[in-house]
Amino acid sequence: MLARILVLGTRLLTSPFTNRALGAGGRGVLSVVGNVSSLFTTGLTPNLSVSYYRTYPEKRYSLEEYAGTSVAAGAATGGGIILLFLLSYPLFRNGLYRNTGFLILLLSFLPVPLLIVRNYLHSLFQVLGNMREYNRIIRYEAVSGFLFTAGLLLAGRFTVITALLASIALALFSLGITVWWLVRHVSFRWKISFPLLSVSLRDAIKVHPAGIATFLFLKIDILILNYFLPSAAVGQYFVAVMIAEVLFLVPYGTQAVLYSRVSREESPETAAGISVRAGRHTFYLTLAGAVAFLLTGEWLVALVGGAEYMPAIGPLRILLPGIVFQCITMTLSPLWARKGIYGTISLVAFIVAALNIVLNMLLIPVWGISGAAWATTASYGVNAGIWMMVLSRHDPSGPKAIFRLEQGDFRYYSDLWHEFWEKSW
Repeated sequence: MLARILVLGTRLLTSPFTNRALGAGGRGVLSVVGNVSSLFTTGLTPNLSVSYYRTYPEKRYSLEEYAGTSVAAGAATGGGIILLFLLSYPLFRNGLYRNTGFLILLLSFLPVPLLIVRNYLHSLFQVLGNMREYNRIIRYEAVSGFLFTAGLLLAGRFTVITALLASIALALFSLGITVWWLVRHVSFRWKISFPLLSVSLRDAIKVHPAGIATFLFLKIDILILNYFLPSAAVGQYFVAVMIAEVLFLVPYGTQAVLYSRVSREESPETAAGISVRAGRHTFYLTLAGAVAFLLTGEWLVALVGGAEYMPAIGPLRILLPGIVFQCITMTLSPLWARKGIYGTISLVAFIVAALNIVLNMLLIPVWGISGAAWATTASYGVNAGIWMMVLSRHDPSGPKAIFRLEQGDFRYYSDLWHEFWEKSW
């Protein structure tokens, strides 16, 4: 979680300056093109890493095969995504790509192959249980991203175009350091394994619909807003979402460890118990953060965006309850991967995504960016409710245990603090 805090912290540190340099309109354009490229990437990139967590303990394939297969699959997928975008542009330039231009969109797609390969290779550190190297790469990326942004700001050159060029440079750097650190653990005799690729694709296909639906659930509001409203309104909503999603740091950090921990746990009961305990800590930590954001929302928006972004205050406050419940859902996802209930994951994701799209289409024309926030919060709440019901089938006491504080929870934080302090010195 500390590694993720560093990533987001460096972005927040520069956001007051980047948001002012871009203006609400420029920020809106940048958020739209980022979501468009993410839509293609999510829709067309198989999540091979999910299969790696399952197959690696079986020791059927070497690490060299995992690495080589990751590079080949990532490069082929990324190239195909760019080609599909080029073919789609004439069809959607007045719809999905509204308020943007061809060059800006193309620049947003160029890092995609690099990032897909990087993500596949980066997941191998989780497979190996080497969280130190996993986090080291994240820290290097955060610092380099900060330096790129700060350099452009100091030179007075931070624009939509230069920001996208910097993202390409950062993707190259990120892939380079990932390969560099991985070679230290895996000899550079990487090779493609078609049996591994076949097995991984079969597993990925099962969970892929859930990935698409989850993206639609989490990010489609930006694209719907772009259809109905000017870029400036999109930029204002983006700032509200950016601040609220700081709370996602807690489940992101928890997930990184739980995927490794839960997949190695032999007892299903123990795996469920670990996940429920993590869900309880996630809930109360994010609840405390949401209360703090609620009280300081006006100040946060003024700091991060300035006067042009003040309409984001209302949507920010509307988003907070939904974010808290979504954090619980995210924390439990490693448990569902461990149990292999891919069909249930996909079904729930599509139900919630469909609800979210309908609510956005109904509420945005009436309430603007506040309507998008209400649609998101309602969808997050429904999503959490469904997964609480699923959890009750696998662990009857689980839903209650997530909200029931235990005496050991307070002792845990005391022990954690002492351990952290001793290791720091």
